[in-house]
Order: sequence, then C-alpha cells, then structure tokens
Amino acid sequence: MRIGVALFALALVTAPAGAQEGSHAGGAPPAIASAGVTQSEWAAVRAEVARQARRVRVSEASLLSAAEAVGSSLARSGNFNASQLQQAIFERLAAQADQIAELQARLERLRGDADPSIAIAYTNARTALEAGRLGDADRLLADVAERDLAAIQQADAEVERRRLRAGDTVAARGQVAYLRADYLAASDFMARAASIVPQSAIEVRWSYVSLQADALRQRGELFSETDRLREAVRIFRNDALPLAPRALRPNDWAKTQVGLGIALDVLGAHDDPDATRQSVAAHRAALSVYAEARSPQEWAGAQINLGAALNTLGERGDEQALRDAVSAFRAALRVSTRQSDPTAWAMLQTNLSISYRALGLAGDSQAFQEAVAASRAALEVDTRARDPNAWAKDQVNLGNALSSLGERGDERALVESIRAYRSALEVTTRERDPSGWAATQVNLANVLYLQGRSGDVRVLYEALTALDGALGVFTRENAPAYWAAAQNNRGQALFALGARSDGHGSGLDALRQAVEAHRAALTVDTRESAPAFWARDQVNLGDALNAIGRLRNSVSDLRAAVSAYTEALSERTRERDSEAWAQARANRGIAYMRLDNQGVEGALGAAIGDYRAALEVLTLSRNSEVWGETQYNLGTVLAKQADRGDRARYRDAEIAYRSALQAFGQNVNPERWADTQASLGGVLQMQGKLEEAVTALNAALQVRTPETDADGWALVQIHLGDLQLARSSRDNPRALEEAIVAYRAALRVWTRERDGAQWGVAQGNLGNALASLYFAGGDVAALQEAVLAFRRALSVVSRENNLDAWSTRQYNLATTLYALVQSGERQRLPEAVTAARAALDGFREQGDERWAGEAQRLVNDLNAMQ
Repeated sequence: MRIGVALFALALVTAPAGAQEGSHAGGAPPAIASAGVTQSEWAAVRAEVARQARRVRVSEASLLSAAEAVGSSLARSGNFNASQLQQAIFERLAAQADQIAELQARLERLRGDADPSIAIAYTNARTALEAGRLGDADRLLADVAERDLAAIQQADAEVERRRLRAGDTVAARGQVAYLRADYLAASDFMARAASIVPQSAIEVRWSYVSLQADALRQRGELFSETDRLREAVRIFRNDALPLAPRALRPNDWAKTQVGLGIALDVLGAHDDPDATRQSVAAHRAALSVYAEARSPQEWAGAQINLGAALNTLGERGDEQALRDAVSAFRAALRVSTRQSDPTAWAMLQTNLSISYRALGLAGDSQAFQEAVAASRAALEVDTRARDPNAWAKDQVNLGNALSSLGERGDERALVESIRAYRSALEVTTRERDPSGWAATQVNLANVLYLQGRSGDVRVLYEALTALDGALGVFTRENAPAYWAAAQNNRGQALFALGARSDGHGSGLDALRQAVEAHRAALTVDTRESAPAFWARDQVNLGDALNAIGRLRNSVSDLRAAVSAYTEALSERTRERDSEAWAQARANRGIAYMRLDNQGVEGALGAAIGDYRAALEVLTLSRNSEVWGETQYNLGTVLAKQADRGDRARYRDAEIAYRSALQAFGQNVNPERWADTQASLGGVLQMQGKLEEAVTALNAALQVRTPETDADGWALVQIHLGDLQLARSSRDNPRALEEAIVAYRAALRVWTRERDGAQWGVAQGNLGNALASLYFAGGDVAALQEAVLAFRRALSVVSRENNLDAWSTRQYNLATTLYALVQSGERQRLPEAVTAARAALDGFREQGDERWAGEAQRLVNDLNAMQ
C-alpha cells in the first residue's frame, strides 16, 4: 500500500454539449453497465457519493458526474472487470470530493477577481459544476481562459495578473480531466498552466509542475506504462525540486520528495531495482523534514511509502530492507491507530504481514508467526460484511503466511492455509475478478502440492485441477510471470505424482509432463529477466529428469539432470543462497550416483564431491531431513568406492551412516532409519565388525516386517544370513543355524512365482549354509537339503543369461554331491561329475583361472572315484 500525496488539490470537468451528466434514472451509465457493474453495485457507488458529498459539503450531482466520468473512461479502456471497476471508482471518490470543494473555492475566488461579464461565466461554471454538468463547466472555463489570453495580448499592463488567472483556469481544466481519469490531458493542462504563469510565480509553477508529474505517475501506474513513469520521475526531479528549495520552502521540498518517491517505487516494481533504491532515498529525505509531533499525518504517510519501497527491495533479497520496512510500518501505526483510522490501520497490518513473510522466507522462522498474527489483525477490521474485497485479499495474505509455515512441517498451518485460500475464492470469483481468482488458484495449488507430496494422490490431483483453472486465465501472452509460476507449480505437482512410479504407465507420463511444464516456465523465467526464478526452474527440471533417469536407467536423462543442476548452480551460488546451493549440490550428487550405476566413468567421484560440498553448509539442527539424506547417500557412494578397492572408505561410509542415524530416529523416520541400519550393517561386515553388523541388521528388522515391507524385510534377512554364515565356525555352530533361519525367512517372501531371481539367490545362499552345517557337524540330512536348494537355484538361471551365477551354483552343487558320494551315496556320482564339468566349462569361458583350477581338481577327484 502507498499513500498518495495531494500535491496541490485540484479538480476536473467535461461532457458533450447539452448533456446532463450524472443522469441515468438511478442506473449505471451505459459504458459502466456494459462492463458488468450491476444495479446493486452502482447503488453502493451512489451511496458512497452521497456520503462523500456531505462530508465536504459539495453538490452530490457534481460528484456523481465525476464518478460516472471516471467509471466510463476506465470501462472503455477494456482493462477492468466489474469488481475492479467498482473498486477503482470507490478509491477515487474521496479525492474527487476534495477536488470539487477546492474547485468551487477556486471558482469563487476567480469570480471575485473578474469584471461582471467574466464573473457571470464563473458563476455559471460553478452552477454547472454543482449540477453535475462537467462538460458545460469545462466549456465555460475554456471560454474564460481564451478571453483572458486574448486580453493578455491587448493589455500589457494586465499581463501578469491575467497570466496568473489564465494559468489558474487552465489548471482547473486539468482538474476536470483528472476527475475523469484522463491523466494525459490533466498532465498536459498542468504543463500548460505552468508555462502560462509568470516566471516569478515560483510556488504556483511548482504546484502545477508537481501535478503534471503526478498525473503521469497515475497514468503509468494504472496502465503499466513505464515510459510515463520515467517521465514523471524526470519532472519531479528536474523541474519540481528546483522550484522548491529545501532552505526556503522545506515542506514543499519534502512533499516533492514524497511524490518522487512514489513514482520511483512504482517504476521499481516494474523490475528496476535501482529505481526502488532511489525511492527509499527520496522518502528518507522527506522524513528528514517531517516530524511526528509537528506534522503527524505527513510523517506517517512518508513512513508508509518508505515501508512499501523497502518491501520491494526486501523481496529481491535485501533482508535488512525488510526489517527496516517493518520498523517504518510500525512507526506509522503510532499515528494511524485502530481507533483513529481503522482502515489505514488494517492496511498497515496487511503490509506488515507481507514484510514478515518475506523475512521468514529469508530465514527468520519466527517472522512467519508475526505474519499470521498481522493478517488475522487486519481481518478483525476488514470483515466480509464491511469490505468483502479487502477481506478476500487479507485471506490470501493469511494463506500465504500459513503456507510458509506449512512448508516447514506445520501440518495444521497447511490445513488452515487451504481454508483461507478457499474463503478468498468465495468472493474473488472467476466471473468478478478472473486475474485475482487465477492467482489465488496458483497459491492454493502450491499448498495442496505441499500437503500431497507425502503420498496423498487425491490432493495432488486437486492441485492440478486448480492450476489448470489458473492456466485457463493466465496465458504466456497476457500474464507471462503468473503463467510461468503456474507452469512451475504444475511441474512440481506432476513430479510428486510421478516420482513414486515403478517406471511404467501414468507415473512416468506424469514425470514427462513435469519436464515439459518446467521447460515451459523457463521460456519466461530467463536468467536475464528473472535469475532467481530461472535457477528455481532449473533445479525443478533437474529433479524431474533425475526421477525419469532413475526409473528408465536412462543415461541421457541423468546427464540432462546434471546439466540443469549445473545451470542453476551458476546463479544459485553459495554466497547468495547457501542452503539452496547445498540442496542443488545434493540433488546433483544423486544424479551422478545414478550415472555411476550406469557405468559412467568419473560419476562416482563427482557424486562424492557434491555430497561433501553440500554437507559443508547443511546442518542437523537447521536441515535435519536433507542433511540426513545427504549423509546416507554419501555413505552409499563411499561404500561403492570401497567395494572397488579403496577399503579405507568403509570406515568413512560407516561414519556417514552413523551420522544419518542422528536425523533418522526410529520414531522420527522409521523407514529411512531401517534403510540406514541395513546399509551400516553391510559396511561393518566388510570391516570385520561382525557383532556390530548383526546388531545393526537386527535393528533394521525392528521396523521392516513382512507386513509393512516384505521385500525390504527379506533383503535384510538375506544379509543377516550372509553375515551369520561369515561368523560361523566350529566354535560358533549356532551362527550357521541362525543363517539358515534367516534364509528360510526370506524364502517365505521370495517365492519362485513372486520373484524368481531373488528366490534363486536365497536358495543358493541357503544351500551354502546347509552344506556348511554338514561340514561343521556331519549332518547328512542338511547336506541332502543343500542339494535340493542348489538344484532350485539352478532352475531359475541359465548359462546364457548369467554365466557367472550359473557356474558358481553348478560348482556348489558338484561339491555337495561329492560330499554325499563320500558319505556312501554313490548313486549321486554321475550327477556330481556332470555338475563339476559344467562348472569347469563355465569358469574357463569366463577366463576365471582360479576357479577353473578348483573345478578341474574336483572333476579329477570325481573321475578317480568312477
């Protein structure tokens, strides 16, 4: 919110000859009615006209005519829907009433300074004004101005007096144009008035020049015309300020600084940061003159305008500017109290909410609570019954503040945020305010996405429905920034839907649509025009490509994800936004890790580098979940590095996994805690810390059960069986029994029908444990069962599809059969020979000399027994 400054209260006038302006039998003028303003809505305008006319004791007809002129002018522009048009008329009524009162006083003054014939014209102009015939008033004033200008040429002695009067009269015409929202004409009239009056009339010229600039500012703000805004700034700075030296006229100088500051702030909102900084300087200059005790209203207005400009700076990343904005708004509240001016007080609360939310986004988590409190305070005044439009806007601001709390884990705030946005949509309908409706739909969709990303598919579809509605209003041509924001949010919702996919069907299709949506957003959010949004879109694009790469084992998609993250990191640097930088490094590390899974050289080292870099910024206290995931991923890549020969990395992987457990408590994130315990067990086993490894795997089994995660439970059972098998010895026969129990447990889940490959692995491992039990204690029944297990394992693998596994299982079957032959079951000798020869051929084909030698010895021993 900005407070406009009445630099020199003027008025406005003009209508077709003979027309009675303001007379439509109680109804809205045709142009206004054609914009959709209903009879009841127009009746509300007329009621406010009556109230404002009584307030300043002016003719209701003149004010109604001015209101109709403004409404008709704006309606014909085609830039306003019914709700916006009604609001624009309301916003101008008080100023118009003040201007009419000043115009009447001006005409009375002019009448007293004129000869009888001219006095009659002024009297008639005032009569026309009071009757609401602005056009007649304008024509009468035009006639007087022209007569006086002619007299100036005829009578040098009266030049100065007539110039002043002519300037005054032309300025009055400017007021008429101003009343009608014809700001270009108003600016031209004021410029002409300034050029007419004598050079010695400095204060008068200052007032006209200031009004000329302010009219251009109003035009530029209303129609987003930056050239008009720049011209307004130039006139305030180069023409008005020199006419009001601070040393001679400090109040006029301060008033000009405020006008300049407002024009700069509006220009700054059109992506001109330097203009915003200059606006802050201008308002602070004004406050060096205004004092709270001496001129409280002017002082409070300057504080509000200063806060608005500081807010704009803060939204671009200047955290101190946000804190200064809060201080400025709170200072203004000392004058604009709830008791003295409830409307201004409520608007200040709204501005405070916006500033506090921006502070929260900058890292001050407590500020979100302050933002919520300020929005709720505004709603105590802006009730739906009193002012539905302000109520709806306050609901949106409340929803924004609550959604920010929801992003940080406050589920209740998310629910309340959804309620606030939906309340706003009861007033801000698509029919009454399509742009406001669509913007609120985008905000609602973002909160629904936050609520649904944990797995509630229904809510994610609701988010997509809201975004599709918004994109039916916002197009790339008519609202590129909103369109890009909607595309980005749509991409995130589609990503949340597709990220849980198994790689087929609608899930993968959702991820591909997410990629398209983020690429669409990037056509608007360019690095040159919106670097922060560009970097955000690149990260989100990377996430979607990363997910597709995982599901499809696609090197090209994973490389594209790496490129997107790298692009984002060129803008989202550690110095500018350390936490966002760290998150992008962590995400890129995941893509590199997946590229390593596909055999891409150098990807493993790149993943380790990214994870370690991210962990230089991320902390357990501030970023618990992301920090824990990054520690877990670091442990995984370090373990892979150790598996490839650098065994010292097993210890580093252990440290990373134990760190991750600090974030993934058993009661905080049980599934991730179990994953980490299972992975920790693996690296502990590789270091020979077998007892600790058993403890870790058993801890994982406290969470993973056949009912909650059958495959995960079975996998841990297999690892536990392998570990117990490694621990077994003649001194520890119980470990073998526990290994067998673990493998059999896994086989209750992994049946041949459900997962033949895993079933084969478990059968092979069970066979090894049963055979070891025989060699440890001579249990022939265990040996016979081992033969059955190896045969089952061989039934799901062939020489063609997995030569290594097939050869190993043939060798294990042969050695087990050999042991049975030695125990007296000589009928098994032919099968043992066949299996041993098959293993020998397989090892030779692989070029595995060591195991080929072992198989050859076994074949020789078996041949000797024939």
